[in-house]
Amino acid sequence: MRSRWIVVLLTLVLFLSACTTPMSQYEDTGVIETSQEDADVNEVPVEAHETPPLAPTSTNLHMISTGGGHSLLLRDNGELWSWGWNDSGQIGDGSLGPPDHLVPVQVMENVVSVATGDRHTVAIDNDGVLWTWGCNLDGQIGDGTWTNRLRPTRIKEDVVAVSAGDAHTMAITSDGVLWGWGSNMYGQLGQERIAFEDRAYLSEGTFLNSPVQIMDDVIAVSAGWWYTMAITEDGTLWGWGDNRQGQINGDTEIRYHHTPVKVMGDVIAVSAGIYHTMAITGDGTLWAWGDNAFGQLGDGTTINRDSPVKIMQDIVTVSTRGGHTMAITTDGVLLGWGVNYVGQLGDGTTTNSYRPVQIMDDVVAVSAGLFHTIAITADGTLWGWGGNMVGQLGDSTTVDRHNPIEILVDSDISE
Repeated sequence: MRSRWIVVLLTLVLFLSACTTPMSQYEDTGVIETSQEDADVNEVPVEAHETPPLAPTSTNLHMISTGGGHSLLLRDNGELWSWGWNDSGQIGDGSLGPPDHLVPVQVMENVVSVATGDRHTVAIDNDGVLWTWGCNLDGQIGDGTWTNRLRPTRIKEDVVAVSAGDAHTMAITSDGVLWGWGSNMYGQLGQERIAFEDRAYLSEGTFLNSPVQIMDDVIAVSAGWWYTMAITEDGTLWGWGDNRQGQINGDTEIRYHHTPVKVMGDVIAVSAGIYHTMAITGDGTLWAWGDNAFGQLGDGTTINRDSPVKIMQDIVTVSTRGGHTMAITTDGVLLGWGVNYVGQLGDGTTTNSYRPVQIMDDVVAVSAGLFHTIAITADGTLWGWGGNMVGQLGDSTTVDRHNPIEILVDSDISE
């Protein structure tokens, strides 16, 4: 199992230059607006659905999101700040690294939600307009091109929720319709794989550079590395895409699901990683399944699980992306478990943990990146720990941190 993770990590290293295209392939013309006619496909308005909160009410004042090597902070006044890895313009300020951004820079205003992929970023403004920027090698920007964007690019209107995977993007419109675009190499867009004319070097993959409709009645979505999980209004959890480690369901003989399959019911929140999935049911119970090579499921073992396993109760928020998992309890305690090679658990060690360990108190929001973690406490303080090789902790250094360090406080953020 660890050999599969070694392959993943080597792939990530190789991808360090995968999205680096000649400067002529980059667009930096300020904020870019694409035609809504081009971006929207077969929209049929129906009753709107609200995405349920995945964290305590107080977190509505702030939002954080962590990607492969960059981080985002959304302030309560709608300002969006970004820092870290910027090899593809994923920071969004018009620049292109190296060097990367070691401290936060303001990118947008009037933002209400944000999500990060490996090397691209997506945000929703207070008018419901979706904006994306960064790497576009597989069409994950969704503007109908394959051109990387260094600044926010307008993609779609009437959007209420969004999530970004490695190289694909998912968005929910107010009528409950789920849309997807980008890489469909493993079926993560819920579409049958079709050879794309100018992506012949991957003849088995589909790459869609504009939104396509996937399913209706969706209230929440989580884009994993190469797969997608979504919750419909009746609480049913659905999944599609890469299933090689059983991260969608236990039938690993079906390595890739190209259309949505039912997983379980009564789900109110879900977080999809690379090879494992975490979900919270209506009674606050946390469930886990899929790959468990580093103990990322939190059941005290390193045994893969081909069906949901109960981990603990009284959970309000869960976040995962790589090989570690972070969760917040009803009383604000932050717990972490799984891989800890660069201190991404924040317990002061680099030892993997197969069970949840307590990290901090009074936490209202958390986001687990590929190698790092960002959290906000009830007093509005921003904390970070773990890998910092490209400045993703925002503390002006590239030094890994094994314990939570204060990055910045709202009142300290200034232009």
